[in-house]
Parts: sequence; C-alpha cells; structure tokens
Amino acid sequence: MTTLQMFSRLAVPQEAPPSAHGSTPRGKGRISPAMWGVLAALGIAALAIMIAKIAGAPAWAQRLSLTGISPAVTGRIGHLLFVPIGALVVALTRLTLGLRLLGPFRAILLAIALESVGFGLGLAVFIVVAGTVVALRPTTRRMGLPYYGRVLIMLCVVAGMILAGLMLGAGVGAHGLERIAYFPVVVLMLTGDAIARKIDRDGAATAVARAGTTLAAAAVIALLASWPALRDALLRFPELLVIQTLLVVLICEFADLRLFERPAGRAAEPVAAEPVTVEPGATEPVAADAARPTAPPVTVGPPLDGPLRVAVVRNRDSKGYIGRLGRPNPEPYSRKAIQRVLDGLRAAGYEAKVFQGDMTLLSKLKAYLPVDPATGRVRGLAMNLAYGVQGDSRYTHVPAMLEMAGVPYTGAGPLGHAVCLDKAVAKDVMRRVGVPTPGSTVHSAPGQPIGGLEYPLVVKPVMESSSFGLRVVADRAELDDAVAMIVREHQQDALVESYIDGREFAVATIGSSPARTLPPVEIDFNGRACRIQTHADKWHSAEDEPLKVCPAPIDPELERRLRGLAARAADACHARDFARADIRVDRAGRPFVLEVNSLPSLGWGGTYVLAARQAGYSFSELLREIVESAAARSGLDTAPAPALAAAAPA
Repeated sequence: MTTLQMFSRLAVPQEAPPSAHGSTPRGKGRISPAMWGVLAALGIAALAIMIAKIAGAPAWAQRLSLTGISPAVTGRIGHLLFVPIGALVVALTRLTLGLRLLGPFRAILLAIALESVGFGLGLAVFIVVAGTVVALRPTTRRMGLPYYGRVLIMLCVVAGMILAGLMLGAGVGAHGLERIAYFPVVVLMLTGDAIARKIDRDGAATAVARAGTTLAAAAVIALLASWPALRDALLRFPELLVIQTLLVVLICEFADLRLFERPAGRAAEPVAAEPVTVEPGATEPVAADAARPTAPPVTVGPPLDGPLRVAVVRNRDSKGYIGRLGRPNPEPYSRKAIQRVLDGLRAAGYEAKVFQGDMTLLSKLKAYLPVDPATGRVRGLAMNLAYGVQGDSRYTHVPAMLEMAGVPYTGAGPLGHAVCLDKAVAKDVMRRVGVPTPGSTVHSAPGQPIGGLEYPLVVKPVMESSSFGLRVVADRAELDDAVAMIVREHQQDALVESYIDGREFAVATIGSSPARTLPPVEIDFNGRACRIQTHADKWHSAEDEPLKVCPAPIDPELERRLRGLAARAADACHARDFARADIRVDRAGRPFVLEVNSLPSLGWGGTYVLAARQAGYSFSELLREIVESAAARSGLDTAPAPALAAAAPA
C-alpha cells in the first residue's frame, strides 16, 4: 500500500453513520481521530514557527521566510501563495453558501489573471473571448475533429485574439491594452469551453449564473491579492499555507451548509421527505346514510382537497436496507435533476415531494398520499425514478412495493423493468414480434464460443444500464478480457453482440399500449474513433462527448421506421408512460434496436428531454403528460374530489 493510500484511509475511514432522523449529520465522523491528530500537529507546528519569528528567535526560524527573495520574482511567488486563499474563498462560496462555480480551480486562475491585468480590462477580455469560444464551439464540433484537435484550434484562436488586441492597442496608442498579454490564454479558453458545455447540458441561464458566480469569487480573491499587508504577511510567514489548508478542511467538516443551494435553504431540503404528523390509530366516523349501513371508521390521513399529490421516488443513497445482498446500485439520480422534476411538477399544478426508494418508503407514503374513504383508493401517485438499492432486477423493487401497497405510479411495472433490464431477455422478446436486433450470445466465462458472430463485437453486462462495463473488442483475446472483467467486477454474465457500424439514434416513447414517439435524436460521434456511447459519455465526463442532434438529419422514411420500431419494441417489452429505444442504423440503412430503457433519464442534458423540447413540450408539460398517462392507466381522476370542489368557496 502506498503512503498516499494510507493517508486517504486515515482521512476518510468510512461514511458517517446516519443520525437518529435518518440523515447524515454534517461535520461529524468524516475524519478519523487519528487524522485529526495529524492535522492538529501540523497546525501547532505552523503556529510555533510564526510565534518564534515574532519573538525574534531562533535564527533558523527567521530564515524560513520569503522576504529575501528577489523583487523580480516576488510577484510570481505572491501568486503561488494566494492559491490557498483562493481555495478558502472557493470553499466558502461552494460549500458554505452553496453557490455553484465553473469547477473548483477556475475562479483561482481567473483571480490571478484579473490581479495581473486589472479587473475592468480583464473582465472585458473575458467576456469577449469566452463569448467567442462559446460561439465557435458548435462549428468546431461540426468539423468532425477529435476533442484535442478542437481544443488546440480554440487555443490558437484565443491567442490570436489576444495578439489582435495588442496590435489594436499599439495602432491607436492605447498602451494600456498591453496588459492583456498577462491574461493566461489557457484559462480563457478552458473557461469559455466550460461555459459552452454548461449551455449544452443545462441551458444558457444556468451557464450565465455559474460564470457570474465564478467571476465574483475571482474578484474577491483578486482584491485579497492586491492587499499589501496580506501579501507582506504571506511572504514573511509562508507557513500560513498550512493554516489556510487546515481552514479548508474545517470548512468541509463543519461549515458545509450550502445555505443558498435551494430557495428554501438546506433545512427545507426537498430531497428529504418529512412525514405528515398523524396521531397513531386516530379514527373518525364516516357519516352514514339512513338507507345503508354505517361505514366503518377510517384512519385519519392527509386531506383530499388541494392539488393532486405526486411522490417523487428516487434512490439518493443505499442506507435503507437490512443487509447487503447482491450488487449495489451504481446510478443515482443527481440532486439537480430531482429538483428540476420537483419544480416542473409544481409548475404543472401538482403538489410534489421527494421520497427515498427503500424500505422506509411505504410508511412515509401512507402519511403523504390521501385515501378516498368512499372508494378506498389512493388519490395521488408516485413518480417512480428509483433505480433500486441493490440486487438483480433492482428496477423492479419499487414498482412491486407500490403495487402491493395500492399506490398508482409512473413507468413500467415489475415485469416491464425486469424484461428491459435483462438485455438478453429483451432481445428475445423483440425478435418474437419481428423487431430487428443485433445477433448476440451470453457468456458466463471467458473462452466460450461466439457462434456465427463476427468481430468487432460489443461486450457489456447483461443486466446493467448506462453503458457500465461496455467495450468494443476486435479479437478473441480482447473478448475474453472483457468477459472476465464483467464477471469479476459486475458479478453477472456478459452479453456479446454484433457491432453495428453506422449511425446511432435514441427514440423516446410516451404513453403506453400503444406508445407514442417523440422526434428521434441522433448521437453524433463527430469523427471520433470510438463510435459508440460509453459510460463516460452518458455521465458527461468524456472529453469528446458526442453531440445530441434533434431533429435528426434523416429522411422522412427513415424517421418513420425508427419511430415505428421504437413503439413496437417499447410495447413488446412492457415499457409504459416514458421509455427510450436505442437504435443503430448500419451502412446499408437497416435499423437494429439495441435495447429499450424502461427508466430513461429526465436530466436536462439527456436525449429524452431534448426530444420532448423538439416536440414542443415544456418540461412541466412533459411531466404532466407522463403523470396523466399513468393516472389514466390506473383509473385515477386527477381533478379535485367532487365533494370538495362543490364545497369550495366561490
């Protein structure tokens, strides 16, 4: 074990245990006592050196200073010493205030640039250059160049813009423009590229907000950097770096409050549903009609009036279980995506709250969803976005619980999720109804025959999603290595299927039996060598993530075939309300359905939401369509209860 690994284990021994209220307490248990001892020793040593310097002795302490450094390099040393101060500002901004930035380091780099160039001029250069990068990025992607080629071209463009500014300043006698030569070209380009990526994934408003917060943090850091007393103190006491680093640790441990991360604040965080207060066992009689027997008393629950209640069910963590059994869920929904779903449901006129999809779910739903005493049916539903906690067919767990409890819900039932998650079964089902799908076989160990398949082949876990463990292999050695990895790391068989060389499309479906389709989205690999979606692509962590193009540039006949196959595949696999079919089209124009995703992402940067926007849906309208589809299928009337509507004041 390396020293770094040992240090990491000391620093974070294990995840903090849940509190009595079921949430992880902030500021307790993240750092082990042994690590606290190491950190305290470092802090005490740094303070001792400072005190020794102030006292004037001993001589060795006086030599631990940067005041004797040549003035020619003092400015560069100052920039180095201000990195920990920048880290403090970024930690307070992101963790304590909860304001999101364009990454943890760009504010620091921009601060150094603004301090060197001047805030006004630096801000103007940043806006012009970043805007140019954002405007040119789609063009460079359409050129079909690889990621590194696009980045290098944009670096050259940014450098050219700086040079053009210098020549302009010299030509008109504006010598003040010469300072822009100090603005780091790489910082400008990378920050502009980060803004462009954020626009693609989350929209212009979010990108502008992140850029503004990053610039504000950079301005604060630059102001601190221009304070002479602080600069002199850092040169005399470079050991302050240790103190500043310890302060960042303390912020992470005790001040991770994220006060403004949501409009209602951390205390009213919507991802932690609180049960409605109901007196256990409290009952009230139901008024009896003279012509019929008196109805039995019913348990008091939430009121029936008000908008329809929607319980958004997701898996934020994996703590609500008795014990470990099988593979843990590797794909949680992001907090931001869930918050957007909540906001969209409320904008659509529903009341919405988030619940954890584990064994605590049913008791909390019982307190939240009202039951009509006349029919005994729940007047509300669950929007199921839960990928499950652990085990095989984990997508089926929450739907099975909801059916058992009599709660209507969106999406596929246990059967549909089981079929779609097991790729081999889904292929068999699709073949039976005449939906073309690539030839395949299932391997439980390396060395098994591939039948009539030909290389290259696609290898992936037979019961996973989001392209976990996916590889394209060109020969037997690569195939055996990929199968061994899947069996070892994913604890399941490997699906081995023919690689369809050509174009890839995602076709979203909405409703059920028959499913309707949204405009196809093309996955544009833009000249990339690996022309298949990887896990990094789907989780937006790949440097050369493919473009999502909608409407797809295809002829009407191909669009008709793609949409028809997607609807047939979704219905055959028992997907409901909202689903997505992934389709490859070979060089001869023949489409092949790879799989049906019974629980597609509703994230802003995903293909499902992109297709819905192209079809004319706002996000709240899309969510209403999904909810109404599930309600109609379940016989749920989403209008207010008639008796309550009649009794409502005019």
